[in-house]
Amino acid sequence: MRVRSITVTESRPRHRLAFATLALGMGLLAALVIAEIALRFSGHEPWKELDWSLGVPRMHEPDLDLGWRSKEGRYVFGTTPIHMTFWPDHTRATAAAPVRADAAVVVLGCSFVQGWALSDEETFAWKLQERFARARVLNFGTAGYGTTQSLLALERYLEERKRPHGAAAAKGPLIVVYGFSDFHTSRSIAEASWLKALAQASRGQGATPYATLGGDGELQLHPPKTYPAWWLHRRLATVAMLEQLWASFDAMKRTSQANAVTKKLLLELDKVVRQNGGKPLVALLSQFGPRSMAPFRALLAEHGIPTAECVHPGVWAREMQVPVYGHPNAEINAYWADCIAQAISGMVPELAGGGT
Repeated sequence: MRVRSITVTESRPRHRLAFATLALGMGLLAALVIAEIALRFSGHEPWKELDWSLGVPRMHEPDLDLGWRSKEGRYVFGTTPIHMTFWPDHTRATAAAPVRADAAVVVLGCSFVQGWALSDEETFAWKLQERFARARVLNFGTAGYGTTQSLLALERYLEERKRPHGAAAAKGPLIVVYGFSDFHTSRSIAEASWLKALAQASRGQGATPYATLGGDGELQLHPPKTYPAWWLHRRLATVAMLEQLWASFDAMKRTSQANAVTKKLLLELDKVVRQNGGKPLVALLSQFGPRSMAPFRALLAEHGIPTAECVHPGVWAREMQVPVYGHPNAEINAYWADCIAQAISGMVPELAGGGT
């Protein structure tokens, strides 16, 4: 009689594995629900865009290298009303029409330099053009820019300036004014909170270039970076919180380098200007406190970089800000214009005079 062998499969371990997997899944789901409830009760919410425009039209457009730039056009908003004009070269208007002159005064910086929520003629760059009629004043100030973007914008302009028939071509004296504020440090290294603010204000599309220091301490420039956008972050506060923690972890090393990177950027900006035959000027426009600007003042003095001390004591006072929009008003801009004009006149006396 032939004996048939039968293999019996033990099903109990599989059942145990399935049960353990189900239990783990249920436990994780329960933990997620509890965490979600706790976060909601503590005031945390899922991701959402914020409307910070306050009725301001969109005056910027994407740029592959700079992240964004001012968009050509004339914009009118507010009850005053406010008139903001940007020319085809993406600079803010500094006169009724571009001045034709060989000399150029290039102004770089953030919304303080751009003159956010001020009409064209109220900005300090417009007032500089009135003072220096023998030069063309180009206002490259752009809302949200830090030192990294200002350096990149300068390099782009200088490349255009070298072209024999370029729109920005000029052969006369070149003065480059960088309007520096201490809050530029976080922007220049793409700090997590700054990336989040950009993403919330631009429907998740805000991307900014940034700088870091390599292992040898050399400056490294990186292409535009955005805040992470994880699946379900619009629905679950837990996902939004984990997303934020990851962004902070990812930016940890960059954040620790903020001051050191900004110093390198200031030195690089100075070098680029001088290599192109220009004269640099760093105008200190605002600070959260003397200590915050102290290391940069020391650096500029140590390297002999011309500096204009233009920090107005009331720059952060509510009465010195544009109503609703919270930026320095026309009075502050007039103060900055006087301060910067005095510095430029000392550097390039031949530009002084001839203005209105």
